[in-house]
Amino acid sequence: MGPAMRRFFLSWVLMIGLLSACSAPTTPEAIPTQEAATPVQPAATRLPEPTPTRAPAPGMTGLAMFEAGGWGWDADGEKLYRSTDEGQAWKAVRLPENAQFNFSISAFLDLNTAWLAGAGPLTDGQRLLHTVDGGATWTETTPRGLESLAGDFRYHFVNASEGWAEAAGAGAGNLYVQVFETLDGGASYQVVPMVPLHAEEGLPQGTVHLCNMCADSFHYDPARIVIITGDMGSMESRGAVHGYVSFDRGESWKELSLPLPEKYQGALVWPLETSFVNDKDGFLPVVLVKYNPDGSSLYRVLIVYASHDGGVTWELAPGLLEQIPNYPMLQFLNNQDAMVQCGEAVCVTHDGAKTWQAFPLDPSMVPNDSRSITELQFVDPLAGWMVIGDYSDGTTSYRIYKTTDGAASWIPQ
Repeated sequence: MGPAMRRFFLSWVLMIGLLSACSAPTTPEAIPTQEAATPVQPAATRLPEPTPTRAPAPGMTGLAMFEAGGWGWDADGEKLYRSTDEGQAWKAVRLPENAQFNFSISAFLDLNTAWLAGAGPLTDGQRLLHTVDGGATWTETTPRGLESLAGDFRYHFVNASEGWAEAAGAGAGNLYVQVFETLDGGASYQVVPMVPLHAEEGLPQGTVHLCNMCADSFHYDPARIVIITGDMGSMESRGAVHGYVSFDRGESWKELSLPLPEKYQGALVWPLETSFVNDKDGFLPVVLVKYNPDGSSLYRVLIVYASHDGGVTWELAPGLLEQIPNYPMLQFLNNQDAMVQCGEAVCVTHDGAKTWQAFPLDPSMVPNDSRSITELQFVDPLAGWMVIGDYSDGTTSYRIYKTTDGAASWIPQ
């Protein structure tokens, strides 16, 4: 997945876990390892093309943008749109009738190539729709190796053939993660035989057991695994950011203990999603929280640790950000440029989080009890898009804004 698709919200694993922390504990079903094979691809289905519109489609809540345009979708997982002129005009993309998808866990490689994930538990296993021509034709498949698994996966692709899918089962404060890799564009998957930190009997191959209620974060890519453990279960500060990193799929683990800023020694650690922008440069963002006796926040601060050796060592960047929301939208474009929602502004860095600059939002865009930012995404340091949802008066509407000056100003689309 290229820089334009690097997500800047809290780890999907954490979000799934938080929503189901009080449910019965579950673990993923065992998936037998399969030999790689070249599957027979079903015939692609061509659907009639709709008429483009000069105005953004109503209800677009999410975007996957690239330099020349992008994809957009609605909140119900029923409508998909595509732009090929940098978001000025959008065309509805025809999907099979009665189809529903979870676009936020789908994969968009470029303007022509996408994989759409079926939404919700499916009795016939995971379902994918795949296009290589911008949605003019779609191929539907149930990937081999995932047939017996229900629930949401998060799909990643680094090119048209290679990628992986992450699956999570959560409950009673626990989180169980498995990763499956594909070499044939999503037609078939094999479980990644990750070796967990602590061996446990009865878990399927490659399962990593995390603490859901602690807000643990999990990052996988073919070069490394990064696990950061949070303090939100015990609600007691450990005085450092603790975690583990492996470069051999868990055969060996290196323990991390990263010091907190001196001013925030008593903070609780809430790790966000680790992000690598290339083989060497990575960022580990963490929200530091401290609560008052009445449960309100005394402070909520974003700090960032940077690695320039692939995750072996990490150093705290000097830039700190206050007034961070519960689930900040954060995007790292490269080893210098990043953007994040910060209170009533969008904050940007152009020196790897050493310093940050805040660009205040217009009052009509500032999040409040009836307004929220549902998407914040940049394709380069200057060009970015924001989607704002308005829930006032018992109705819901969404509006897209674009910046061409690095968040200094936003123009309604």
